Amino acid sequence: MNSVQLINQIKYLLESLKWDSNENVFLSESIRFFADTPTEEQLPSAFPWALIGLLDSHADEANPGFVTQNIKIYTGTNVLVDPLGWQALVGGPITNAKQNINRGVLEIVNQVLQALNDLTYFNGVSMQLTFVGLNPPVALANHLNIVVAEVSLTAHVLLDLYFEYPRFLKESNGVWSWKGEYCKKRYDFLKFRLVEKAGSDPSSDPEDGTSVYEGEDETCNVTPKTGYTYTVFALYSPRKHSTYEYYSNVEFGTYK
Repeated sequence: MNSVQLINQIKYLLESLKWDSNENVFLSESIRFFADTPTEEQLPSAFPWALIGLLDSHADEANPGFVTQNIKIYTGTNVLVDPLGWQALVGGPITNAKQNINRGVLEIVNQVLQALNDLTYFNGVSMQLTFVGLNPPVALANHLNIVVAEVSLTAHVLLDLYFEYPRFLKESNGVWSWKGEYCKKRYDFLKFRLVEKAGSDPSSDPEDGTSVYEGEDETCNVTPKTGYTYTVFALYSPRKHSTYEYYSNVEFGTYK
């Protein structure tokens, strides 16, 4: 992944976080990007919220094609009036497990760190957590306080766009299968496509041949033809279009 793909993946993972009650930790509209210090007017209105910032970066001279990218994530939550600040940290009384109100900032940060840990699934990304900090509560109206936490990290990412490819394509008695778990975990994954092409050379792209399967499953039933080569692609659409914008490369294990 490169820097832009990484912050989009972080947003996707934060949107996927759930409490034990299966209620979302963050609403989609409560997660935003920022490029500079956000103003109060730019903060999401619904709590808890998360702000993801793409900060400075520099090239890795020892590894051309890689950059070191600094990223900062702010999370804000609201709690009842708490003179000692304890509930602001660990959370206050909750009458409904599905409600986010009165969740402590440490509860929220723990969820964020869990999401960041899931990024280890993706090739081209290595990260180091550099700072986790808490700001003191700030009084709001209606006997509520806002508490903001800060998570800083440094990521070693690719300079160019990268799209994960399926692996270990195989066929037995007309049943095709492949490993596409890491493709499906991406924010921009659309579907797989199995392409049939006459000859011994694999398809160079998803349009090079005849599509015999499209879908999100990692298996399909297609009777193989003698003298044909089959290639599986992962198709991607960062903008969530119904048609793909990018596709995975042809690598060893993606064709048979």
